[in-house]
Amino acid sequence: MDGFLPLKGIDYLEWYVGNARQAAHYFKSAFGFRSLAYAGPETGQKDRVSYVLSQGEIRLVLTTPLHAGSEIATHVHMYGDGVKCIALSVPDAKEAFILATQNGAQPYLFPQRLESEEGDVVLAGIHAYADNVHVFVERGHYRGCFLPGYQVWDSHFQPSYTGLYCIDHISGHVSRRDIKRWREFYKNTMGFSSELVDLDDRFDKPKATVLYRDVGTSNLLRFPIHHAGAKAVSKAFHSVFMEWAKIPGVNHVALRTEDIIHTVSQLRKRGVDFWSVERLPFARIMDKIGRTNAKVAKLSALSIMPTKDTWGYMLRAFTCPLEDRQRVCLEIVQRLDEAESAALEELFMAMEENYEL
Repeated sequence: MDGFLPLKGIDYLEWYVGNARQAAHYFKSAFGFRSLAYAGPETGQKDRVSYVLSQGEIRLVLTTPLHAGSEIATHVHMYGDGVKCIALSVPDAKEAFILATQNGAQPYLFPQRLESEEGDVVLAGIHAYADNVHVFVERGHYRGCFLPGYQVWDSHFQPSYTGLYCIDHISGHVSRRDIKRWREFYKNTMGFSSELVDLDDRFDKPKATVLYRDVGTSNLLRFPIHHAGAKAVSKAFHSVFMEWAKIPGVNHVALRTEDIIHTVSQLRKRGVDFWSVERLPFARIMDKIGRTNAKVAKLSALSIMPTKDTWGYMLRAFTCPLEDRQRVCLEIVQRLDEAESAALEELFMAMEENYEL
């Protein structure tokens, strides 16, 4: 069944937020995103305003309601600011919608064609876990800035990039009884494979179901899902996050960089707070090795965690929650190649052999 529904990757993530203008400024000033497109009353949108930001291959759409009682307003009231839509790029949105619904997906958006002078885009959507949705985006004949109905967002403030270039994975949170259901959902509707893996600090041995799908050119879609009450995310933010995140949905988005030390250093300078790893078991190993290894010392000082999953070694750091309701955060990830892994071999070997060191 793998590959029966053609997918090309993540087209964009849409967040529903209480104030999109302020949220856009935060993502720009703190994370280095730049202005791309805008839609609102001026472009024909009567019930919402959306700002589109980009960095590398990442596109974020920040949408806020203009009226109380709307679907967007209700979502923000229930969940706070967070991800609503994981949009997937496809060669044929109508075909993707038909295949997914024939295999059990519930319709969210029936196929529709949006047209403008720059061409046309076809959109269709299905429901996913909680109130999250997937929208299939077919944009092969479109030359505009984002989608029909959006205009170029000219801004005098275009901050420097921070090195983020793609979405590594999107982590979902569901009830324990629903794990199997959603594993089967992604397998049956979109041809995902699943695997039970260690994704976090490794030494508490928490498990997560990772749904993944090869989309060509060595790229993977990764959608880990965890259950409520599990030690599903790193203990660096588990104790706070899991007390607040009682409602299912996306609990964090992981953004990839090729140089995590540079990226995290830049984000800290711009005011982004990160969870400390001081109390985690491997922190003692990092401190000991860091006395003679400058890079390990730097990782420790920046609260960057060395870890491993099915696809190899990686370095990761978690921001503190992005809002006071503490439901969602961002993860910064660098996946290491062989040379980069070899440079940290002493650290990884020590962690493998004796994490109580």
